[in-house]
Amino acid sequence: MSFTLTDENFIRAKHVQYFMFHARNLPEDYTDLDVNRITVLYFAVAALDLLESLHVLDRDDCIDFIYKLQLKSSPSLAELGCFGFIGGNYLSHNSMVHPTIEYVQGHVAMIYTALTILITLDDDLSRVDRKNIAIGRRDIFGILVAIHGQRYLVP
Repeated sequence: MSFTLTDENFIRAKHVQYFMFHARNLPEDYTDLDVNRITVLYFAVAALDLLESLHVLDRDDCIDFIYKLQLKSSPSLAELGCFGFIGGNYLSHNSMVHPTIEYVQGHVAMIYTALTILITLDDDLSRVDRKNIAIGRRDIFGILVAIHGQRYLVP
């Protein structure tokens, strides 16, 4: 059976409403996903884009939210894992020095989802901390290579 967005059984407005709700809130059943809120937002934004309904989303608020999840740090903190984007605002990370650094660390998947959302929303990426993401990414891959018993210089 073939399906199109113009199918009479497809109610676009209801789908847009559903994804807008998830872009703004986490339903009670999904509260465990707060640590991955940016992933939920990614799927909501991607769905709204597929539904040609990005215009209903407040792009500036969404972009600002993503940048609030960016860990801005010094190169020394980036080497310890404090770089990129975290998955949600479950931990406060507003200061430059993170007293709970072992819990506030960037994650490659969160960097990917954050950048993908920003690009989808036509952000110019000028606020992305490229330098510390590059430092942290290098160290993550260096650690992974060391774990597997071989040491390579990872650019």
